[in-house]
Amino acid sequence: MSSAADDGEQCTADMTTRLNSPARRGQLHKHLSDSAPTLRKQRRPSVLSIVAKLFVLGIPVFVLFIFAQTRHDMELRHRIHYAINEVFLLKAHVQEYYLDVRHWPTGDGELGVATRGDYPDGGYYELEDNGVIRIRFTVKPDLMKGSIVLSPTVEDDGITWKCHADGYISLGHLPAACR
Repeated sequence: MSSAADDGEQCTADMTTRLNSPARRGQLHKHLSDSAPTLRKQRRPSVLSIVAKLFVLGIPVFVLFIFAQTRHDMELRHRIHYAINEVFLLKAHVQEYYLDVRHWPTGDGELGVATRGDYPDGGYYELEDNGVIRIRFTVKPDLMKGSIVLSPTVEDDGITWKCHADGYISLGHLPAACR
C-alpha cells in the first residue's frame, strides 16, 4: 500500500513541476488572456473610432430627417392641389356668367352657387372682385402665411385662368401652372 501512496506523491510532484515550468506558465497566461478579454487593460477609443461610430449613428438620423421633410412637402403640395381642384365648379360658373353677361359676378345671388366654401381639413375659398378666386389655408403654418389667387383674364378665344401665390407660400409647393 505504501507503493501506491508513493506513486500518488510522485505524480503530484511531477504535476507541480510541470505547472510551475516557465513554458507552461506562459501557455496558461496566453490562454487566460485570450479567453477572458475583460482581464486585459482597457484602451481608450481612438478619435477615428469615435468619429466612425457617430457617422454610423448619424446616417439613420439624417435619412429619417430627409424622409420627414419630404413627406411634409408632399402633404403641402397635396393640400394645395386639392384646394385648387375644389374651385373648379366655381371657376366654371364665373366663366359662364362672364360670357353671358360680360361683367364679373359680385355675389352669391348672381351665380346661383356659393361663392365661399370651406375645406374639410381647414381653409376656404372665396370669390372676390373681378372674378378673382382666393384660396386661404388655416391649418398648416407654412400655408397660413399666404394665399393662392386664381385670376381670370379675357382673351379673344375665351377666358384663361392665371394662378399665383400671394404672400409667403413656397414656390416649390405650388403646381407648375402657378409658379
